[in-house]
Amino acid sequence: MAALILLSSCSREENENDVVLTKYSIQFQQISYGTHPEQIFDLYLPIKRSSRKTKVIVLIHGGGWVYGDKESMNRYVNLVLQSHPDHAIVNMNYVLSTPERPAFPNQLIDIQSVISKLTKESSIHNIKPEFALIGSSAGAHLSLLYESLYDDNDQVKLVVDIVGHTNFTDPFFSEDPQYIAFLKSITDQEQYPPNTDINTILSPALQATHKHSPTVMFYGNNDSIVPLSNGYSLHEKLNQLQIPNTLIVFDGNHGDDWGDTIINELKRNISEHIDMYLPID
Repeated sequence: MAALILLSSCSREENENDVVLTKYSIQFQQISYGTHPEQIFDLYLPIKRSSRKTKVIVLIHGGGWVYGDKESMNRYVNLVLQSHPDHAIVNMNYVLSTPERPAFPNQLIDIQSVISKLTKESSIHNIKPEFALIGSSAGAHLSLLYESLYDDNDQVKLVVDIVGHTNFTDPFFSEDPQYIAFLKSITDQEQYPPNTDINTILSPALQATHKHSPTVMFYGNNDSIVPLSNGYSLHEKLNQLQIPNTLIVFDGNHGDDWGDTIINELKRNISEHIDMYLPID
C-alpha cells in the first residue's frame, strides 16, 4: 500500500529551462483561461491523440504563492515529452498572491478553471479529461489541497508532491509568528473570517479523505523551507486512509541542491507512477 524510500546524492544539476519538443508533439503557448494576464497555460498535445486515451498531466510551479512562473517546470515538461509522448501536458501559471487577490482560495480556483476549461474543450483538443497533478513546493501544496477540496468528479488520478507544504499545524510553522502572519496575509479574510482555523483548513494532510488519489512525495532530509515532518504527516494520513502512496526522502534541502543522481531518481519515480496511475489505455 505504501512505501518509504531513502536516497542520497552529492552531485548537482543545472535547471532545465528550454523545452525540447519531440517529433510526436505540438505546442500551444500562452492560452488564456481567465481575464487576468497571469491566467495562462502552455499546452502540449501528441500529434496522434485520441479522446479515448490521451490523458493530461498538469504542472504547477512553486514560489511561496507570491512569485514564480511556469517556466520553472520545464524540466518536467521535457520528462513527459520524452518518456510519455502519448500524454497531453499543461504547464500553468496561476495569479500570484497580492493583497487585492490573495492566494487562498483564488489559486485553487485557478486550477479548477484550468481543469474545467480542458474538460469542456476535451473534444476540441481530442483529449480525455483525466489528470495527474505535478506540483513543486507551493505548487505541490496547491495540487494536494485541490485534490482534497475541489476534485469532486474524481478527475485527478495521481498527485506528485515535490517538497510541498502539507501541515501548517506542524510546530515548524505554527510556532513561528511571522509565518502565521504571512499565511493570514495571503488568505482572503472574507472567505476565511478571523476566527477560522486556517492552519488546519489549508493543510492537505488534515483535509485528505478516503477519496484522495494515489500520491508520490519527494522531500529533503535537511529542508529549511518545508520540514521533512510534513512529508511524514501526509504519508501517515494516507496510510490511515489506505490510499496508495510513496514517500521518497533525499539527502538535501528544498530541491535546490539535489544533484544528477537525485533528479534522475525523482524523474524515474514520477514516470513509474504516471505509468501506474495515469496509463494510456
